[in-house]
Amino acid sequence: MEPITDICVVQEAKNAPQGYSVIELTGDVGQDADLWKDKGLFFGRKETRYLCFARKFSLDCVESVSVQVTPPPNVLTISLTRDTGGQSVDQTTLRTYKNSADGRSVAGESTACAKNWIDDIPYQLNAQLLPITRLPVIHLKTASQIYSQFNYDFSLEREILRATPPQDFSSPPNFPGENNGLVDVE
Repeated sequence: MEPITDICVVQEAKNAPQGYSVIELTGDVGQDADLWKDKGLFFGRKETRYLCFARKFSLDCVESVSVQVTPPPNVLTISLTRDTGGQSVDQTTLRTYKNSADGRSVAGESTACAKNWIDDIPYQLNAQLLPITRLPVIHLKTASQIYSQFNYDFSLEREILRATPPQDFSSPPNFPGENNGLVDVE
């Protein structure tokens, strides 16, 4: 099989350039390989971006990095889609090296990063909790330890119930000082 020689990003999978293959599904679980996940889902048209590749001429290395990283002079960045000229990916840019980076070999290695929908939600600890430097230690217990610690013997209560005669609860209780329809005679 020939090595991948060129890559690009297209907005619609059907608009791939001539001679390019579109990666529409992920290889591991067969999900949609859209690089622009869930953008515009509620307000207007859903944006999509798909990675395309060709096997024409030789490039050595391909990498996905943050937009804030300034590329070196020997790097070609792919920031626009080839079919519509729109932004290719959100918060990242694809770049290709003329020579392999970080001592990697170019024989089929690929570094990928999967993003989840919650990755873009910033997490910040409540300012009131910042002074807390030590969390309480939680001691885990086995089922037998919990049973022995919280097991209560109800034998005393059972003996008391056996020793007392059963009461008749069919009539309301008669408390001293209450007038239950009877006149107190002194």
